[in-house]
Amino acid sequence: MNEVLQTIALANLALLAAFAAAWVIESSLKLTPLRTAYTLRLYLAIAALASTALPLVLSPIKTALTTAIDLNVTDIVVSQYLKGNLSISATHLTDAIDAKNSFIQDLTGAGTTVSVLLLSAFAVGAVLRAAYIALNWVRVRRIITTGSRIRRTRRVDVVLSNRIQVPFSTRGLHRYSIVVPASVMQDRQAAAMVLSHEAQHIRQGDVDWEILLSLVSPLFIINPAFYFLAARIRRFREYSCDTNLLSRSHINAKAYCLLLLRVAANASRARRGDAPGELATSVPFIGRELLWHRPTQLDLRRRVIAISELSEARGVTHSRLLNLVPAALLTVLMALAVVVLAKPSDWSHDRIMLSTVVNLERLDRINTFGVEPLR
Repeated sequence: MNEVLQTIALANLALLAAFAAAWVIESSLKLTPLRTAYTLRLYLAIAALASTALPLVLSPIKTALTTAIDLNVTDIVVSQYLKGNLSISATHLTDAIDAKNSFIQDLTGAGTTVSVLLLSAFAVGAVLRAAYIALNWVRVRRIITTGSRIRRTRRVDVVLSNRIQVPFSTRGLHRYSIVVPASVMQDRQAAAMVLSHEAQHIRQGDVDWEILLSLVSPLFIINPAFYFLAARIRRFREYSCDTNLLSRSHINAKAYCLLLLRVAANASRARRGDAPGELATSVPFIGRELLWHRPTQLDLRRRVIAISELSEARGVTHSRLLNLVPAALLTVLMALAVVVLAKPSDWSHDRIMLSTVVNLERLDRINTFGVEPLR
């Protein structure tokens, strides 16, 4: 059990580092015309979240990679100390080198009040989040089963429902479902835009990513970086869907924005109880509006502005491969960090020398009644 907790703690630390790296890369992109390349920024946020698995994925081959790269921070620091370039005691240096592992062990060992509080908060939050996901799954299944299937393709079912005011997409084990409010289907143009929008979500894999995002959320329930990245993924997913749909179809941007305002108004009335239907849904689970994920006027305004910037973005052409470059760069940087920051599994000559110096310092401290030796 302790090893599982240590793996979760390491993944949370990796997420914090990945978020910081993604923020630096994205801040640089904002200074270029690529600030409106929402698919690129979406892939970057997804790569940052996926980087949390790198310590676990690279663990079996970490030693081989460290040997192949011949670059390890621990060996470099120890080498500089033995050359006299670091003014620090060998004991303090060893403690600093082992700080990451010691921090994780102390955190998961419930040896302090802080670690007990963090573990308790994590356990309670993870259980509540898992129950919340299960409840949402039941609600989605109930909406689909009580609705009317009006169209069926090879992979997708289109379901008409009187229980909702906002369309959404979800999936089962083998098939996707697009659930549309009955009020929207009364307008053929609005129905066509809604179906095209939700089909675009399915086409670009948003439903699958959202399900994965929800399933791993209990592991990062007390990590603020997860919520920042999840919010960015959801925001850029909508921006990317809007811009990709409008750029490849004949849908009028003004009519599309008016539909967004109409759907938002319906959701607001449903939330206040002025209109029938459950709370607004979002791909693919219900209920994100209950807490800090509640859509605001600012979110809607940003989305409309992103659509209006589409005309400017059309003048900026770039290869689809470019969308993957920042995400690939982040993944490589995180993988390199995992390798070079890993603690060496074998004892090099320099580390043996450092261990000898540490033992001498401990003997000297005993002989001098605990007075720290001078370096």
